[in-house]
Amino acid sequence: MRILKKIFRLFQGKVPDENTPPEFPASKGASSKNEPEPGFNPNEADNIFEELLNDVGFLISRLNYVGRNAREQEEKRMEAMQRLQALGPEAEEAVFALVPKLFGEKAQERQLALQTLESIDAGWQQHEQVIGQISFMLEKLNKGYPIGSKAIDILSAIGTPAVPFLLDALKPDSGRDDFFRSNALRCLNKMEPPAEVLPAIIETTLKQSSSAQMLEAAADAICAHSDWATPNMPFLLPLLEKEDPKFDFTTFPARQATACVSKNQRWRILAE
Repeated sequence: MRILKKIFRLFQGKVPDENTPPEFPASKGASSKNEPEPGFNPNEADNIFEELLNDVGFLISRLNYVGRNAREQEEKRMEAMQRLQALGPEAEEAVFALVPKLFGEKAQERQLALQTLESIDAGWQQHEQVIGQISFMLEKLNKGYPIGSKAIDILSAIGTPAVPFLLDALKPDSGRDDFFRSNALRCLNKMEPPAEVLPAIIETTLKQSSSAQMLEAAADAICAHSDWATPNMPFLLPLLEKEDPKFDFTTFPARQATACVSKNQRWRILAE
């Protein structure tokens, strides 16, 4: 609104009352074609335009700029992010609008969005405007690389606020497929979930799933917490058998699970 008022003053010399139609001064003689109209200041126009390009609200709107063609559209959106990046913490208002750009189609757009968020707040994953979009990012877990991987990274960095959403996604009756649920489990594994969430992981995966993806991810989670190994060995041991058709023994989680077992004397005894 402040900039709009300046524009009114630029062309009319003052801000008109909203209930009174603008009045234009009568022309006093012919003016030269090279002379600006009364009340018009070219230098002030340049200043206002530059100020507009550094206005956070305006730049946020430019993040979704619709151009005459794809090239113009991309250029304007990238320019807006670059200007927000230059503003740094002053552009905090833009955090919410930048999160979806992390999942854009172009790698350059995703990278610039990340750099912009980092310039605004080094710990942007903990920002309330990011936490408020957990549900949005959760839906990206059904995507392949690099979108799904980016969602895993961000959700795991968010940490505790994301745990209830991830546990709900693990439930067999969540309506999610095994690919989605295994990615949700990988989020929990990556953030090193507290021991109190492990019962839910075990109940919804090892005891209720026959998916190789889910079983591998669950074994990885349990191996990260040795205190949960012994009571759950009846569910974990089948995963370490080469002949188990549900489990690919050559995968990293399988090798990691085997290493976990070999390091723990109690596990070795049970395995024998």
